[in-house]
Amino acid sequence: MVAITRKLDKLLEQLTDQQKQAIDMLVEREEYAKGDPDRKSLDQIAEELDTVRKTIYNWRNTPVFQEALAEASRERLAVLAPKAYGA
Repeated sequence: MVAITRKLDKLLEQLTDQQKQAIDMLVEREEYAKGDPDRKSLDQIAEELDTVRKTIYNWRNTPVFQEALAEASRERLAVLAPKAYGA
């Protein structure tokens, strides 16, 4: 995971280790285009987490998980954007 801000750190404290892993995997998943063979499906992520897709769906519908996922995505974008634009 990228450098963690205080905001993200506080959000992650409220999640289980499995939920934190899911956030890492979901953020990484978004780095790949749909159809890219390296992009993991939600079923693959669920299997790696030893859970089912429905559990990930349920997590994604909880406010703390949503906010943590959004913040982690913003942080990852902040790292990738300069590379994409040659900075």
